[in-house]
Amino acid sequence: MSKLEISVGQFSDAGAKPANEDSIGLHVPDEPMLTNKGMVAVIADGMSAAADGAKASQVCVHNFLTDYFSTPDSWSVKTSALKILSALNRWLYGQGHSVYGSSTGLVSTLSALVLKSSSAHIFHVGDTRIFLLRDGDLQTITRDHRTHTGGRDFLTRAMGIELALEGDHQVVAVQPGDTFLMTTDGVHEWIPDRDIKKILIDLADDLIGACRSLAQTARRNGSNDNLTAQAFTVHALPMQDEESYFNELTALPFPPLLEAGQILDGYRVIREIHAAKRTQVYLVVDESNGEQRIMKTPSPSFSDDPLFIDLFLHEEWIGRRLNSPHIMKVIEPDRPRQCL
Repeated sequence: MSKLEISVGQFSDAGAKPANEDSIGLHVPDEPMLTNKGMVAVIADGMSAAADGAKASQVCVHNFLTDYFSTPDSWSVKTSALKILSALNRWLYGQGHSVYGSSTGLVSTLSALVLKSSSAHIFHVGDTRIFLLRDGDLQTITRDHRTHTGGRDFLTRAMGIELALEGDHQVVAVQPGDTFLMTTDGVHEWIPDRDIKKILIDLADDLIGACRSLAQTARRNGSNDNLTAQAFTVHALPMQDEESYFNELTALPFPPLLEAGQILDGYRVIREIHAAKRTQVYLVVDESNGEQRIMKTPSPSFSDDPLFIDLFLHEEWIGRRLNSPHIMKVIEPDRPRQCL
């Protein structure tokens, strides 16, 4: 069984400011915690106008890292993280009012990534960013929660600024070779994405150097803020668990009804074997090697039925784990899927 293998780089500096109000953290636990909960990376940027932005960011990073691994194994990643974020937000909000007497007493951005099995769960509030570098292509996978008014930028969402927390959550399928980069605005606001990509590619074998180079480049370009970057590259992933498997497949569209000669995911339909209300079964041939297979597809009329989708996915999930001469073997896909 393969194991998670990553390389990590971090750099944080006050930059042009007298104090550093940014915080970062990353933790890869030992087994069995790694399998049950995954690894976590967090970045936070204390709001400059807050009474104690540094404390706010430190609490966000420290508490998320420690509290996440204290949640029950039976909780999903999403349930665990959202409960922690909600409680942490209420604490920051309450302390901000009771200790500092202000709605901006303890306020910070927070972006967290939980890598469990082969899925990256992204939780995000504010304008820190998470990037994904894959196959030479860099994309931003978070969106900034801020607005531009009167020549200035203002956060529209942050930890501790309101009693009710509204953040973003998404799940990204992870591949070996992926590099995730987390930055505060003192870095990414001062470097074009093309230069960020070049630094990550040029220093792929030295992520500490890459993070340092990003901060130094931002400073040379005129950044007047704290400078923080954290990156990790995934070299190997563990066996995909059920939650990650379902997350990946439920993002795919339903296939249309197929006819002889049509091709789906590299399989050409020879003929329909059976059609029922819920599913269709086809005899197909693998275009890559000429081998005949049986393909089962879900009926498009059930594309909005979550119970049906769950049951359909469980058929394959269970079938891939059975090995018996009396049961048809479920083939492991060797190329990306376009449909469920």
